[in-house]
Amino acid sequence: MSLADIRTAIITDLSAQGLGDAVTAHPGRLTVDELKTFSIKGRAAVMVGCLGAPRVDDAANLPALILSFAVYVIAMDRPGAPRDVTAMTLASAVALRVARNLWGRDDLDDPTDIRADNLYSGTIEKRAVALWAVTFRQAWTPEGLSIAALDDLLSVVTDFDLDPATDGEPVLTDTIELEGGS
Repeated sequence: MSLADIRTAIITDLSAQGLGDAVTAHPGRLTVDELKTFSIKGRAAVMVGCLGAPRVDDAANLPALILSFAVYVIAMDRPGAPRDVTAMTLASAVALRVARNLWGRDDLDDPTDIRADNLYSGTIEKRAVALWAVTFRQAWTPEGLSIAALDDLLSVVTDFDLDPATDGEPVLTDTIELEGGS
């Protein structure tokens, strides 16, 4: 499993709950400049971004990456539904959905540090949208994480052997396998 798989699981769950007219992936942090080119189909859009892994928790038996996610809620005015009301209502529903959600996976812990923040600013107001971000952290203990999926990496194997003929002094033996790569 990968970070992309976790993000997809979050998108699938939020979409199945009907949270937003379109629930899509975002590559990371949403910027105000992106709002210039962003178009919303319907009343509100939801975008899920992985912000990174700000720390590793190695206190448990297996190390875990502490992941940081953001779910951006962007809303437009619709008759009878001002954008700020739509965005805050949807952000609240997303935050409640995030609580205790493992996204159908057994390699995640319960989300922590769940926040729903109104990102209102004059610049965002000029774009005629409301923007909220639901952020949370979630511990992930990857099992079978393989860099082999990244086919443009080179692998290097180094063996250290003790040669009895040198009185226990280490002798370095290199075995370098250059398979694949770009």
